[in-house]
Amino acid sequence: MSSITFQHHLPLLPSNTSLIIAAASDNAPTIKPPNFGQIPSWLSLKTAPSSLKTPQQNQPGKVENLHLVSLSKQEKLKEARAFLEQMGDAGVSVRPYSFECLLQACSNLKSVSDGRYFHHRLRETVKNPSGFLQNSVLRMYCDCGSLVEAQKMFDEMIERTLVSWLIIISAYAEAGFLNKSFRLFSDMIESGIEPNSLDLNLGRQIHGFVVKLGLESDVSVGTPLVDFYVKCSSFESACRAFERIREPSDVSWSAMICGYCQNGKFEDSVKIFKSLRSKEDLSASLPERKEQLLDHSERLAISFGLISTPTNAPIVIFKNLRACKDCHEFAKHVSAVTGRKIVVRDATRFHHFHSGQCSCNDYW
Repeated sequence: MSSITFQHHLPLLPSNTSLIIAAASDNAPTIKPPNFGQIPSWLSLKTAPSSLKTPQQNQPGKVENLHLVSLSKQEKLKEARAFLEQMGDAGVSVRPYSFECLLQACSNLKSVSDGRYFHHRLRETVKNPSGFLQNSVLRMYCDCGSLVEAQKMFDEMIERTLVSWLIIISAYAEAGFLNKSFRLFSDMIESGIEPNSLDLNLGRQIHGFVVKLGLESDVSVGTPLVDFYVKCSSFESACRAFERIREPSDVSWSAMICGYCQNGKFEDSVKIFKSLRSKEDLSASLPERKEQLLDHSERLAISFGLISTPTNAPIVIFKNLRACKDCHEFAKHVSAVTGRKIVVRDATRFHHFHSGQCSCNDYW
């Protein structure tokens, strides 16, 4: 195999820089894969000032950003900062991918000071950064152990993706802040973020923390776990978490029934609904419980509507008594979890529930 060498002058590279292409005598040339380590670390914008004045016809700033990526891959953050300053002075823009590589290098080296610097430059130069780039900043602060700055970054994010939640939750869990980690986990579930099977390991890890803390029987802790497992289609784990709850609330039952319905397990949802009816009937021997059951009949009506009507159909309920606060909150939660529209006509007015809100604005 023969090789040919030719000179190719690129902006910001010295004139004696060569690109080597190996080619077989009878075949088309084959370009060797790039090796970031071969790009000289001493490259400077000052070596070719004329290139800064002449716009490149194809992909302006490509070589400069390639060199910046090279420095980040070699974890030469001091040189990268200096070169970034030169690019800023010369008016050469830094591409999002370059920032991602620089932030990853900061994570690898646990250099939060460099991470702050690159984050500051990112704020100055990139308008409306992508969610992936914001997650890179968030991950950098978490990897560097700066949870205060990570939390601040997380709070400032306009749109938090599932990845954003998982990064911050995992960081708190690994740092030993189990209560904070679980609170964020609960907030993620309540925010409507849909987990998937890939996140099941994280949920089980948090569940393990809950067991160690002895909180699995607490309804406020167990219910989010049930909701999480159901959304991940892990019904066996959902049942185990539900059975551990000392006194399941209406929200706990709703999470189970709605989850089974949304996954097409209608027969199982009917069994759970019958179990709920049996539980209510066992308590109906007391006079005050009988009265309470009458007052809360709309809960059972909503549950039956969920399992007996199409998923895109509204649930309409009429009752001759005024809706109580608990039932009102129950209907709001069900509408938020299932996405269904629920209309309840009580003795006072119509209540239109949708996405966790009521048309009465919680005043009736």
